[in-house]
Amino acid sequence: MKMKHAFLYSTFFFMAFFSPLLWSAMAKKISQWLILAIGAVVALAGGEVFSQQYNFRTYSLEEGLAQSQVFSMCHDSRGNIWFGTNASGISIFNGIDFKNLTVKDGLVNNTIQAMFEDSKGNIWIGTDGGLSIHNGYNIKNYTVGMGISSSKIQSIIEDKSGKIWLGTKTGGINIYQEGNFEIIITEDGLLNNNIKALFQDNSGKIWASCYGYGITIFDGSEISYFSTANGLLDDEINCFFQDKHGTLWIGSEKGITIISDISNLENVKPEYQMTGHPVSSFYGDDQGNLWIGTKGGGILKYNGKNFLNITEINGLTNNHVSQIAGDNAGGIWVGTDG
Repeated sequence: MKMKHAFLYSTFFFMAFFSPLLWSAMAKKISQWLILAIGAVVALAGGEVFSQQYNFRTYSLEEGLAQSQVFSMCHDSRGNIWFGTNASGISIFNGIDFKNLTVKDGLVNNTIQAMFEDSKGNIWIGTDGGLSIHNGYNIKNYTVGMGISSSKIQSIIEDKSGKIWLGTKTGGINIYQEGNFEIIITEDGLLNNNIKALFQDNSGKIWASCYGYGITIFDGSEISYFSTANGLLDDEINCFFQDKHGTLWIGSEKGITIISDISNLENVKPEYQMTGHPVSSFYGDDQGNLWIGTKGGGILKYNGKNFLNITEINGLTNNHVSQIAGDNAGGIWVGTDG
């Protein structure tokens, strides 16, 4: 999977790509800051250039977004999209307008690093000041001294048994079940206590990015490790994704490690995709495309054969992408660093 393309640097923003169906349904309801534009999406694969048109629409403070620097996103089961911002709380978009939540509404902190909806419909919110849980009506907060081991929560997942895993900046992993937190730190087997990303694969294993040291893997009975020492491209891991074929994609500061068979990491022979910029996020759409966010290189869209590079030159507002999410109508939402 080799690609030839050029990445461009730019400023900061947050935007959405709408499918034609979604755009026609929503165009009358929403006005400007995610931009409205039609851009040519250019992919360079094997030296060939392909183009495709997308509808872009951009949202900003003028439309009700709390802040232009978006750190995290969550598409909930009710169809709302939650945007976690830097120091300005959360903006919730219902398809028509935004509702904003801050510490005045009960959040524990206004800088939102991670959000996740659990199987019961609760939204778990990781902040720079602790954990908030929104049940649709009320917000419950946890801070250091109330069970969690660190005030900065960077990643959240739910495992197949219903336990909630929290990755913290300095306190390792916190696992929540029935009102109690279990703490896992280096003394328990973690490579380090800075957990940048968490992921559960199809077999049930939990992959934890111990940032700068590689990956700690939990299989339910024992702990194993994966790092540059045994095939990982880079030990600074930002995100994970497993596609429909079971292939694991690991995004890092140097690019992507691709593992087609994760059952035997001792003899793994990974592929590497050099992106030219750090990889910040993955999103898999319903058509089987993989959308890859980068820090400075815009977006890569991989259709299983070719990589298409979407940057400012094609209409993207900013090349520094923090998060990518989808909605029920096939729209792709992109959050950036400003």
